[in-house]
Amino acid sequence: MQEDQSHTLTLQFETLKNNYKQTFNQRQKQYLFTAWGRVLLFLITLALCVYWANERNTLLLWSTLAIGLPLFILLIQWHGKIRFQRNLQKQLLQINEDELKRYTHDFSSIIDNGETYQNRIHPYTYDLDIFGKKSLFSLINRGGTANGKHTLAQWLIQAGTKENILQRQEAIKELTPEIRWRQQLQAYGQLAQDTLEQQQGINDWLNNPVKFKDKAFYHLIIWFLPALLLMASFSWFMDWVPYQIPITCFIINFAFLALHAKHITEEVEQAATYLKMMQAQALVLQHIEKTSFKSQYLESLRSQLFEGKQPASHIIKQLSHILNNLEARLNMVFTGTINVAVLFDIRHMIKLEKWKVSHRAQLQQWFLVSGELEAISSLSAFAYLHPSYVFPEIVENDTMTYKTTAIGHPLILSSKRICNDFSLEENGFTALVTGSNMAGKSTFLRTLGINAVLAFAGAPVCASAMQISIFQLFSSMRIEDSLEENISSFYAELKRLEQLIQLLKKREDVFYLLDELLRGTNSDDRHKGVMALIRQLGQTKASGLISTHDLTLAQLQETYPKQVKNYSFESRIEDDELIFDYTLREGTCRSFSASMLMKKIGIAVSSEQ
Repeated sequence: MQEDQSHTLTLQFETLKNNYKQTFNQRQKQYLFTAWGRVLLFLITLALCVYWANERNTLLLWSTLAIGLPLFILLIQWHGKIRFQRNLQKQLLQINEDELKRYTHDFSSIIDNGETYQNRIHPYTYDLDIFGKKSLFSLINRGGTANGKHTLAQWLIQAGTKENILQRQEAIKELTPEIRWRQQLQAYGQLAQDTLEQQQGINDWLNNPVKFKDKAFYHLIIWFLPALLLMASFSWFMDWVPYQIPITCFIINFAFLALHAKHITEEVEQAATYLKMMQAQALVLQHIEKTSFKSQYLESLRSQLFEGKQPASHIIKQLSHILNNLEARLNMVFTGTINVAVLFDIRHMIKLEKWKVSHRAQLQQWFLVSGELEAISSLSAFAYLHPSYVFPEIVENDTMTYKTTAIGHPLILSSKRICNDFSLEENGFTALVTGSNMAGKSTFLRTLGINAVLAFAGAPVCASAMQISIFQLFSSMRIEDSLEENISSFYAELKRLEQLIQLLKKREDVFYLLDELLRGTNSDDRHKGVMALIRQLGQTKASGLISTHDLTLAQLQETYPKQVKNYSFESRIEDDELIFDYTLREGTCRSFSASMLMKKIGIAVSSEQ
């Protein structure tokens, strides 16, 4: 069954990749054809114009210009559209190549792995490989825009409410089979190439003080001065006034523009840095707007992209149109004629400021909405890549609940993954896991943790069944010393445990995963410390797992049978080889591998020592 699913998915992505590659090659040929066509048309038009000018044939000269110039403009527009389609196909091709690699856990081509969200003091993300190379974020993220990636990261950092989780589950189920729709959304988002810093920059730019919009003087002057220039020019043409009059009016207009040129230039240059990004964002929004969703949650997100009957993408395109017109001022011929004649800059600055005041509040909200939908799309792609995963049942009990069947680690390939059953439905309960080195204790703790993160984000989990209550996850697994801070690993671990104790003062619904506690001190102190911690945790509603090599701790089950239960991972020796089955069992571990491992590297360990 697993092999059939793997073959089907691989074939699906291979087919899409080949289709997009074929279309990309076609668009590339068209792109080169139109590029050379532009050059050829320009040269032919220029040659004909020179020829007709030499022949003093004014009619054919103007006819050539009248035909050649519009054709050249149309060819430029066509070339731009083909370039966009070519780039889009290139993105879609890369997306499917990434999917094929991601399916085998090859993250070498994944550029954004969420490393910026890595935080060693976060309750669990560092220990559980949520961000960074070969991380859960790398496996899930298909966000194209910065908001899409950020929203997904926040869902992995902070558990949602039960309502949030159920809404996301419903939405993910709807989008999971819509592979082409999801990939189009991702490709449009990737064209934006934006960052959270740029998003903040847009927000700052939108809130710049307005200069022209609210002053009646500017609304009057944009009509008065052009009208005065027009009348002066007409009067000169009719020989009613000398030529100095229209020239004076022209100079007045030019001086008025020059007076405001610095402010306008700064405003346009600032906006121009965001233009490409906002145009791509408009495509993302348009893709969402034209889709009808069955999920109430998705449809509610979509409905926020309409201001009255006007869609958000259309409003952003209006901004693009204004900014594109303002960029025309960079053309000296345009500036010296039309711009001066009609005060083009001032007119469009008034339009720009009106747009900013009318839509600046909605723009940030639209981007947040698209980011949320991108996060759902990422989780849907994750669900599509793992059809055997299940959506967990979110329960609300008086006791902390984590019951699961055949749970495995999603970052381990299915061909190598060993799944286990686990059940915890108690408050103040510790599952004490013993086992030898490399037997699978740490991996199992991470398996429970990372699947809880998936469940709380609304995603399917790597299990055949799961019931889970919402809790605060906490882990202490990767403890490292710090030369910069002059902190030993033992002190670093104490600081981590202090963080757990402080967390328990704020909320008691903590599910802890503690690996090899107090490994930096002697066995006697470690034993006393771990026993004290387990007793202290048993007096709270917090529950979780602690892995250890200390078999004497297993005696706690006899003393506190309602608070401690022993589990273990065993190993065995066959033909002088150490064998691990990575299977969780009830009870205390009876086989340890340290001596065997030391012998294998050449340390002469004697059974009599």
